[in-house]
Amino acid sequence: MERYLKIVHPVEHRKKFRPWMNWVGVAVPWIDAVGIGVPLIAATTRVDRQKNVCRALAYFVSPAAHKVGTITITAYKY
Repeated sequence: MERYLKIVHPVEHRKKFRPWMNWVGVAVPWIDAVGIGVPLIAATTRVDRQKNVCRALAYFVSPAAHKVGTITITAYKY
């Protein structure tokens, strides 16, 4: 992100960019992944012991939970 700003908008980068902005740009994706992705995967993962396979996003408690999970996954990917 910082490199993009330096190359595409060099004047604005020199005037407005501060070091803390770089830390925020690094921290926000990690916080997002841990806050949304990990609980969703952990709540819907099941182990099929007959086939020795771990299936993520395979188990939802209700149809409504499946719908919410599908929307969350779709929004999370994009």
